[in-house]
Amino acid sequence: MQEQAIIRALRRHLTRSPSQENQAFTADAEIISDRGQHQAFTIDDFSAEDCLPFADGESLGWNLVAATISDLLAAGAKPEMMMNSLVAAPWMDETYLHSLSRGIQAALDECGAFMIGGDVGSAGDWRFTGVAIGSYCEGVKAISRQTSEVSGNIMATGLYGDGNLGALGNWPVRFEIRQNESLALAKTDDSYQVACIDTSDGLWSALSTLADQNSDLRLLVNLTSIPYAPYTKNIAIEMDIPPESFLVGSAGEYELVCLAPAAECQRLESAGWYRIGLFSLEGEPGLYYRLSESAPSCRRCDPLPDPRDAESIASYKESLVAYARRHFTDMGDRHDVE
Repeated sequence: MQEQAIIRALRRHLTRSPSQENQAFTADAEIISDRGQHQAFTIDDFSAEDCLPFADGESLGWNLVAATISDLLAAGAKPEMMMNSLVAAPWMDETYLHSLSRGIQAALDECGAFMIGGDVGSAGDWRFTGVAIGSYCEGVKAISRQTSEVSGNIMATGLYGDGNLGALGNWPVRFEIRQNESLALAKTDDSYQVACIDTSDGLWSALSTLADQNSDLRLLVNLTSIPYAPYTKNIAIEMDIPPESFLVGSAGEYELVCLAPAAECQRLESAGWYRIGLFSLEGEPGLYYRLSESAPSCRRCDPLPDPRDAESIASYKESLVAYARRHFTDMGDRHDVE
């Protein structure tokens, strides 16, 4: 079953809390109002199937925290506390666990949060479940995946391709913690309503979700406005695959993507955001892409391959490459080697 179908089945007999402000699927974190104060809650599970590079325990620890709290940042909340459940694999000896702990603490220090407890177990392979709680500063509002704006810019943080490259070949990758960018977005003028999502399932999946959640809007992405992580294009050339294969994959990079009004663009750019496209009510709604901002033609995106429908990881990777070839390889030679 696909993820949303699983969630809908599980929610069918559950009673919704009267304190919960967001509807299902409409925000990266669960937004709770308690006596006028807002908090954000999120939970994420990670295991070998996520293909996170784990040879270096310190890097894995950092990435697990960064990946868990990215949902809070997409909702405009400041991370405050974390809990976790770690199932340790037999090869995780004391030295490795010390390294993992250092990475976890370094990431917590980066965002000013604390690990307040958790649970441990052991099994044949590792698994980490992270719970994060965030708060909202005065004058900061919660952010959902939906906007009421009729036009504006699609904006993003960071570089792309490294998360899927790491999953594909166990390349080292370190996720960034976009707390400053999140705060800048949350401080958008109250007269505007921005939408935001993290790229925990890859960039293209995040854009597809924003298009689904804002079904009356046309999202138009400029391909050449998306910066790739170092060497990603070179490796794509060596593998004889389109570099967009690393954009459409479902491995997370935990950057942020938002829909923001044009009036806020300059302020957000000064905080580290950049434009990758436009959205408006004009034309057929959905997710589209074109070669560049000045290119006249554009094409609608097909639904992405779902890893849950694949027979194996290998067949899923093959379907991603086929998707990228079908959509992007006939658009001309535009991929400069880095």
